[in-house]
Amino acid sequence: MKFTKDKPYKLYEGDAFKFIKEIPDNFVDLVFTSPPYFMGKDYDKSKDYQDFLKEHMALFPEIYRITKSWGSICWQIGYHVK
Repeated sequence: MKFTKDKPYKLYEGDAFKFIKEIPDNFVDLVFTSPPYFMGKDYDKSKDYQDFLKEHMALFPEIYRITKSWGSICWQIGYHVK
């Protein structure tokens, strides 16, 4: 997946940690992301809640960096109770 500026809108799917590095500062109008839940889901490969925090704290500064000052960030996370 390679970032391009050729269209006014485009949907990308992939590893956010790799892809987001290609996006310039203050470039995106809307970020909609659904980071790993790390809360006991079948696809969950984490060890504990600290993994959840570590992933989110690493990704959010990059999302903030690429979002325009008037842009929006939709941060979808799950709610899970055992």
